[in-house]
Amino acid sequence: TAADDFQSEGLIYINGDAIYPYTEGMTNADLVVFYHGIETGKTNKQEQNTILAELESKVSQGKLFIIPEGHDKPYSSIEGTISELENRGITIGDRKLGFWSGGAVGGKTALESDTFSQVEIADPSPQSSTIPSSIRTPGDKIDMTYNRSNWGTQSYYTNNIDSYVAFLTEHEVDINETDDNHKTIMIRMLGKLL
Repeated sequence: TAADDFQSEGLIYINGDAIYPYTEGMTNADLVVFYHGIETGKTNKQEQNTILAELESKVSQGKLFIIPEGHDKPYSSIEGTISELENRGITIGDRKLGFWSGGAVGGKTALESDTFSQVEIADPSPQSSTIPSSIRTPGDKIDMTYNRSNWGTQSYYTNNIDSYVAFLTEHEVDINETDDNHKTIMIRMLGKLL
């Protein structure tokens, strides 16, 4: 599809992470890290492009999105990409986080590692390995939207979603159930980060 082959002059890659929209010589940027999900049969780059296609021409000036290379890339590696942006003369202001579906794996490492002004969790794929040991961002800055019926009876989901929701509820996260399909939830949550 066209989304699989997303290209833009404002797109660069650092350490395999997609950076968009990048402009040579920019000096300040608010940052949004958004972990893509797992899409069967697609490469990491195609999975990054699913998110990039939704961002195209919608990102407000002065904001940079990082779409990590892999749904499970540790946030410590993303910090290396952020350092490279700073080495290019960009002062990073606000930091926001989002993750969709299987991106909950990488999102977990981000929640444990950094404090964000806003976090949007889109229909996460909870496995026991995706429940954070701690969350540094205050719960009132975090929203999660999900739809159980998007996952059917997959045991890794049904065995863990209640624990995932309970953990986030303990941290006073705003949790919303919806009837929306999987991709629609991602688009809506991504839109809140624009």
